[in-house]
Amino acid sequence: MTKIIESNNIDFGVVEEFKSKKVTGTISNTGTERVTLSDLISSRNEFVVNLSKLRMEPKFPASSTIYFVDDEFHVQYSDGSYATTDQGFGQAGTTDSDGKLTVTSLPSKSVTMVTPVLTADTEGTISGTALYVTTVNVYYRLSTDTLWTLFDSGITVIAGAYTATGTIATAGTYDFLVTDADDPTVRDQLDDVDVASGVTMNATCVASPPTDV
Repeated sequence: MTKIIESNNIDFGVVEEFKSKKVTGTISNTGTERVTLSDLISSRNEFVVNLSKLRMEPKFPASSTIYFVDDEFHVQYSDGSYATTDQGFGQAGTTDSDGKLTVTSLPSKSVTMVTPVLTADTEGTISGTALYVTTVNVYYRLSTDTLWTLFDSGITVIAGAYTATGTIATAGTYDFLVTDADDPTVRDQLDDVDVASGVTMNATCVASPPTDV
């Protein structure tokens, strides 16, 4: 990664004695990282530089494919650099020989759920995938009901996957729902999943009467 700023020569022409002359020039960031300046000072006292902005983003690399760097569709890392290899979050667009970006349509969010295997009154897990989603909520209901009950909430998605943990009190046939915590319209639902009964075993110990030997 490099930080490089460049400017063409600025021609002031003829400047009358004891008078000032203002000329506008352009400074470009030709490196691969963001450049933030606090000031720019000329090596000659006769010249004073006034900057219109102190933060300069790098130009897109020419003739490249640009990829998203996170699940929030950012195309720059914190240092301002771009990803030209797939980071697992989709393609943002492509650049021409001048570094002009043509944007690809944004990928859509999605969530899926693996059919859970649960036992009543026993803590279990529900897992699945989530693309371009950061947190999910998981719900359940008896298949004969209409209202959902929260199974687990605010589950962090890590590397495109999530695992919810919770307990269903009674056995039966249930529906399950996972949603994007920030956008409930992004969802996946599984219906008519059996939650098995827990097996309870009662043991009775009968002691034999003492025997004289």
